[in-house]
Formats: sequence, C-alpha cells, structure tokens
Amino acid sequence: PLRTQLCCILLHTVGAIVGASAEPELQALAARYTAAGAATLPGLGRGIDADAAALINGTAGTFLEMDEGNRFSRGHPAVHVIPAALALSEQRGASADVFLSGVLAGYEVGSRIGAASRLRASMHPHGTWGTVGAAAACARVAGLAPAAMHETLQIASSLTTATSKQTMLDGGLVRNVYAGLSNRNGLLALQLAECGFSGERD
Repeated sequence: PLRTQLCCILLHTVGAIVGASAEPELQALAARYTAAGAATLPGLGRGIDADAAALINGTAGTFLEMDEGNRFSRGHPAVHVIPAALALSEQRGASADVFLSGVLAGYEVGSRIGAASRLRASMHPHGTWGTVGAAAACARVAGLAPAAMHETLQIASSLTTATSKQTMLDGGLVRNVYAGLSNRNGLLALQLAECGFSGERD
C-alpha cells in the first residue's frame, strides 16, 4: 500500500539523517546555529529554527550515501523533500497526516521532474530538481490553494542550483550540502510566495 511505502521511505531517510549526526563536520555545522526552535535535528538532540533544520537535515541525509533512491528520477527525491516538510510541519504544528501528505506531494513532483529532466553529464542531480519537490512539500503542508501552490513552484524553479558531479568524484564534502540547499530553498520558495513574491510564468 502507498502509506506503507511512504513510511518506509520516511524511516529510511530519517535513519540516514540520524546516522550522519555522528559526523564531525555535520556536528560543527549544526553548532553554528545556536538559536533554539521547534524543528528537530534527529540524532543531535535539540530543536532549531525551520530554515536551519531544513539545511542541516538535508545535508545530513546524504552524508553516508545511504539515502533512498528512485531509479525513474535517477536521483534521490526523499532526502530533498522530507527535511523541509518535517521542519515546516514542526514549526507550524501540522498533524502527522498533513506532514505525510506534504512528503507524498513533494516526492511525486520531484520524481516526475527528475524523470523528465536530462541534466548535463557534468551536473549532479542533487540540488537541482529537488528544490521544486521541496517547495511542493512545503506548499502542501501549508495548505495552499492550487494557484498559490503553482506560484510557489514557479518561484522554486528559479532557486535551484547547478551542482557539480566532480565534487562527488573528488570526495568533496560540499556535495552533501546540495540536498540541504534544496530543502532550504524549497522552504524559502514558500516563504517568498506567502510574502507576495512571484516567479516566472512557466
């Protein structure tokens, strides 16, 4: 069933985030954010503001190369969606069902864009189309109407990054931040939409 598969993806991704919490670079990054908040840093035992949590948890999810993959999208949609949806859900006190609905919407949008995309060979899929998936998750958690959700996705499409596959080949740890940026920028897209910003028409 769909709900069972969704929960498996969620547990897999959160497990990867918790596993990375022992990494010294991840701990050092999290230590730079000292303000307390409602959003959880799994494995680190504290709450932080939603923006920082989306960035840190998204970064953590790829650290150990254990994040869930989707062969149709040729990427890792869950780690680009779950940290943003979780941070926003905790910040706004959303129910578990709303959170799961957001994850489902974001996963579907991200996966479909990934499947339809043909990235240049020098680009890493992390940090690209995942931003739009994260924005879809956040828009769903926020309960936006279709027109507002559409605008949020339009904004998010301008907040993606052109990431480099060479960092992966070189073992550069900055590669782990790509998914963190997607989560953070997906949440930013929602915030901008709620403030009245607009994106491209198509």
